Amino acid sequence: KIMVSWVYKGYKETYKSLGISFDKQYYESKIYKKGKSIVQKALKQGIFEKKDGAVIANLEKYKLPNKVLIKSDGTSLYITQDIFLAQLKEKEFGMNKSVYVVASEQDNHFKQLFKILEILGFKTADRCHHLSYGLVNLPSGRMKSREGNVVDADELVEEVTRVAREEINKRHDNIKP
Repeated sequence: KIMVSWVYKGYKETYKSLGISFDKQYYESKIYKKGKSIVQKALKQGIFEKKDGAVIANLEKYKLPNKVLIKSDGTSLYITQDIFLAQLKEKEFGMNKSVYVVASEQDNHFKQLFKILEILGFKTADRCHHLSYGLVNLPSGRMKSREGNVVDADELVEEVTRVAREEINKRHDNIKP
């Protein structure tokens, strides 16, 4: 909890420096059980099925791979939380569009999620959109936050600001910083 609080403090500083604010933040630790509850209820209704102890969404008829929603040991997955979070955002904000900004390696995940939301009767499933972007490659390889191979946002903003100032000064000597 202490480490997570440090991370969020750093995020807040970065967001503030960029003029970014949020209406609400959701934490996985607070929502994963509710996602599991939705999946379990849908399993009882015959919407999902059990296979080798895991709860599966059969998506083959939609030309998508089947998706494990709860592992055989009872562990929830990102998609489990995403299901509840989508419903929660609709309820709390009456959203008319939800945009997920996530790398292209998650394209299939979001196709599956949006189809599952539709199957579950999520009212705005057709208004969920995955804004996919390419992977970020660094000289040291692919950017992977879990492995610490990342570009620090604060350093990036400082560097871009420095380069912009230098270019402005070179091109427009009448402008003072």
